[in-house]
Amino acid sequence: MKKTMAVLLALAMLFATSSLALASEEYPEHIHMEVANWEANTSGTPKPWEKLENEKFNMDVTWRAEDWGNYQDVIALWGASDELPDVFCGYIDETWFGDFISQQLIRDIPMETLKQYPNLYAVWEMDVACQALYNYYGKVYYFPRNDGIDHMYEGSYTSGQGFLYRKDWAEKLGFDEPTNMDELLEILIAFAQQDPDGNGKNDTYGLTRSFAGLEGLWSWFNCFPDYWVTSGDGSVIPGYLDRERMLDGLNWLRKAYQGGGVDPEWQGDVDGFVNETFGAYTYNNDPFWQNNIVNTKFGTAHPELGNPLEIIGNFTALPAHEGVAATTRPYFMDGMCVFSYKCSDAVMERVLAVMDWALTEEGAVQTFYGVEGIDYTWKEDGTINQINGWTNCTIGSMTSWNPFPFDTRFLAFPNLPEGVSNEDMINWNLRSIKMGNEASHNPAITFNLTASLVVTEERANFVFDHTGGLLKIVTGTDEVETMYDAFIQDAYDSGLQAVIDAQNKAMMK
Repeated sequence: MKKTMAVLLALAMLFATSSLALASEEYPEHIHMEVANWEANTSGTPKPWEKLENEKFNMDVTWRAEDWGNYQDVIALWGASDELPDVFCGYIDETWFGDFISQQLIRDIPMETLKQYPNLYAVWEMDVACQALYNYYGKVYYFPRNDGIDHMYEGSYTSGQGFLYRKDWAEKLGFDEPTNMDELLEILIAFAQQDPDGNGKNDTYGLTRSFAGLEGLWSWFNCFPDYWVTSGDGSVIPGYLDRERMLDGLNWLRKAYQGGGVDPEWQGDVDGFVNETFGAYTYNNDPFWQNNIVNTKFGTAHPELGNPLEIIGNFTALPAHEGVAATTRPYFMDGMCVFSYKCSDAVMERVLAVMDWALTEEGAVQTFYGVEGIDYTWKEDGTINQINGWTNCTIGSMTSWNPFPFDTRFLAFPNLPEGVSNEDMINWNLRSIKMGNEASHNPAITFNLTASLVVTEERANFVFDHTGGLLKIVTGTDEVETMYDAFIQDAYDSGLQAVIDAQNKAMMK
């Protein structure tokens, strides 16, 4: 409750800040910058909302597009070949981030500079990852690039936390909403084996998701194979070494795989959920993402089924078993905006000014919805009518994508079925988010934030495909425990102990 109130107060301060002071400021020096972002407009011709932002802040931007498929490798190549742009985006748990800090390829944001931008500073102060890395490094090396900045509910964006399932199929087969992972397993296997679509064919499965995208499900077993955890003796270890919990999760996944409860090919394609091949899909718990799946994709494909919010159920963070408390990965803002060593003070300060403005009401609406009259209009009831798709390729979007996710004045969900309001979509999603928030504060969670984010040289250079190894266990035929022990031995044979030693030494800094 205290944390929720603190976040609400901080958000109130963000949006209470008047945009008039910023609007009255002059920027006599024209600034050019080179910026890399996902889905950036690289045409060289600014779109209307970009043009407005550029004019307001007297700047022009050369964009580089970051490709979701290989951007980490590309960023590393930019660093090695001295071709980094002024500003670029990534995620704080990626290996290049720690490397770039040690190699001085990215510059810090001076604290005295950050404090000149009150909206940004308020966000920075309330983010646990920002605080953890500042306490470790003693400097501010990034600013969180939304992926949840403005969500008053913490767990809305954590990857894989939003679990969507065919509620109508489950009820047809005699199931209520699951209350733990054992009950969920029964439902997923039933989706594969009991002909939930009634077509007389054996053509349905349970969950569609790539194996690498199961972060949410792992965390419901208090497992974090992609991160670091605190062991029983207080040292930090890779999450996949957490034997008891890993075996619990692996056994569950083996049963699901054998019974058709998960995609046997691990394609993880939302289209499989939309075309009714799969009865469940897990993705972000953010209402905008879920609206895209539930209403825009599924609802548009199946108007004959009626209100999608009644056909599809959602939940998150189920207890692993009956009688235990739910766990999930503690929420932190993992997206980031980074300034390369080439970035001048003038460019940094102009970017921070735009990002600070993007956290005001005026800035957030323009950043997210674009140009009034072209991209959106105001309805008579004071809410937004969205005309074109959301904007995301401006400097403002480097810090804020979803400006007011739970304020019905500013929500504009596209493709809502007739009779379903923005508020209906929020309320449908809100219970699930609250489930995740409650679970994320379970004191039994082993997740270690600082150890997960700080990357030592030994860790960065460690070559071991733990995801592939775990997949072999799930899809294998030998006993799970036997295969897991062999998997762990392979890790140590690959040099894991040196990585653990270096990580624990770094945590003593």
